[in-house]
Amino acid sequence: MINQIKISGLIIAIGAGLILILTSGCASDSPQTSSKQEMNQHYYPYNTQSFQLSNGTHIAYRDTGKGQETLVFIHGLGSYLPVWDKLIPQLATDFRCISLDLPGYGKSDLVDDSISIAFFAQTVEIFIQEMGLQQVTLVGHSMGGQIAIRMSLNQKIEINQLILFAPAGIETFTAEEASMLSQLVTPASILALEDSQIAQNFHVNFYNNQMPEDAVFMYEDRLSMKADSNAYSYFSRLFPASMNAMLEGPVFNELSRLDMPVLVFYGENDLLIPNKYLHPELTTQKVGEIAITHIPNSELIMVPQCGHFVPWEQADIVSQAMVSFIEKNKNYSQ
Repeated sequence: MINQIKISGLIIAIGAGLILILTSGCASDSPQTSSKQEMNQHYYPYNTQSFQLSNGTHIAYRDTGKGQETLVFIHGLGSYLPVWDKLIPQLATDFRCISLDLPGYGKSDLVDDSISIAFFAQTVEIFIQEMGLQQVTLVGHSMGGQIAIRMSLNQKIEINQLILFAPAGIETFTAEEASMLSQLVTPASILALEDSQIAQNFHVNFYNNQMPEDAVFMYEDRLSMKADSNAYSYFSRLFPASMNAMLEGPVFNELSRLDMPVLVFYGENDLLIPNKYLHPELTTQKVGEIAITHIPNSELIMVPQCGHFVPWEQADIVSQAMVSFIEKNKNYSQ
């Protein structure tokens, strides 16, 4: 059993889009559910559309650009659809680009059901089916990458290509490691974070451990959420539940079943993948090589001067590579 008080202040990278600098005395709380409703949005001023699924769930999304192929963007842990705002404008001249808020996040409905990677994957599958989207390429960041992999493995919808940014699910964790992370990342530990610790959690996502000025809105939105006790209480439960979903929904052993072209990006200076505390022997390069070794028709691009937030920090490099990749493989599924 981990003594959480003795390891107060230890930085634990969970390799999924965020780290936590834990405070002392963090009790382990069980994730709770909330009645289905739209979260208070005063901290989220971004325009979205809303689509109601057949199960009654409202999904917030943006629909930009035109083209024969549709790119569906799936954000990561603790994130939301505005994180694609630097990349999508560079792709919208060639493709229809749809970014969405996962259930529980942003302006989408809160989550009543148990959170799992399978649940997120099924929700996005229903969204794509009921929106009538065709010629779909999935684009996922971090946890969103793991969700996109699960969707591709499910084969419930036709997917032309798969594009993954620093995907979770490639680096694996033992049962003991997963248990330790679950004990450390709890609703109480999220609620106990001070503003300076939240800032550091964002900084570590970026190159040289420095959040760029144009990304500060993410931190400011989180502080605005924190000022709303109901919204932040919900987020404090959603975040650990989503992390546990990643740990409990592995995809690694099924990677060989992926039967579409797959493009994998990692930042050369990613401070979150691999987990530096649990896997000091690994490097980000090695994790990337493991990915393409196990995925049959895949390519790896290591992006220089880039941390975990690849599509934000290096949108120019990424967009050019994506266009080339999609163009090269557009007839693959035909």
